Amino acid sequence: MKNKRMPDSATVLGYLSAAALWIALLGPTWAYIPATQTTPPANMNFADFIALNASLAPGGSQDAFYSWGAWLFAILATVLAIFSGQRRIGVGVVATTIGIVQLVVSVMAVKGKRLPP
Repeated sequence: MKNKRMPDSATVLGYLSAAALWIALLGPTWAYIPATQTTPPANMNFADFIALNASLAPGGSQDAFYSWGAWLFAILATVLAIFSGQRRIGVGVVATTIGIVQLVVSVMAVKGKRLPP
């Protein structure tokens, strides 16, 4: 018999994924850039990537990701986490679709253009 007071695993995972997105955007280091002969080492968080992106002016998906796209995905994940307790197939389909789109867009945006050597 299932305890009605305990949330199911889908609800818990939904909340954890939304929390992880917000922590990633607002918190820790995303990348460590080792020192070179001309630059000191750097720890870059999301705000540092936004500043670097602005200085390089790459345009396209990378510019959109760092200006509003990542925040939109975090908001969508939070809204979906709130509704994840409802066992409806539509919520699952929407969450899966948004997750796949978020993964592809994030990889393409973070990868960005190759800089000349």
